[in-house]
Amino acid sequence: MTKILVDVDDAALTEAAGLLGTKTKKDTVNAALRETADRLRRARALARLAELGEAGDVTSVAIPPGGQVTVTWEIRRAGSQGLTKNNARFGVMRIMRAIQQSQLTAGAPGVRLLGRYQQPGSATPVTVVRLRFEPATVARGGFEDRNYLEAFELADAAVIAPSFRG
Repeated sequence: MTKILVDVDDAALTEAAGLLGTKTKKDTVNAALRETADRLRRARALARLAELGEAGDVTSVAIPPGGQVTVTWEIRRAGSQGLTKNNARFGVMRIMRAIQQSQLTAGAPGVRLLGRYQQPGSATPVTVVRLRFEPATVARGGFEDRNYLEAFELADAAVIAPSFRG
């Protein structure tokens, strides 16, 4: 731990202590630094997820305090059902790689991905891919595009609509 001497705004310190639930100045400053780093890391991860549009569009990201990260994305229709399945797999790999690189899951109990697709003849998209990744799986990685055929198998739990299997 580094010891520093710094002038601090007393009103800001008091407000931060109240919001963070800390008792001492040292605890308040340390908690505020951790909270700021966590928020910036999450903001960068969310920005990275927003960039992922090649294999589908991320439509929502939920990160409740202490809860699992849930990402919902729309799977883009391609020229054939086989290519559409590949879009789903590439989407999984790119989303998981962004999550892994951003350390978005630090302290979270895992990641849940929900892939939605508008089936021909359907008025609205339905969830066709549900995947759950434990923290150890996220840390282990292997989410490179070249492994896209294994995207669903990398998950610790998977529910895949029959039209997206195989």
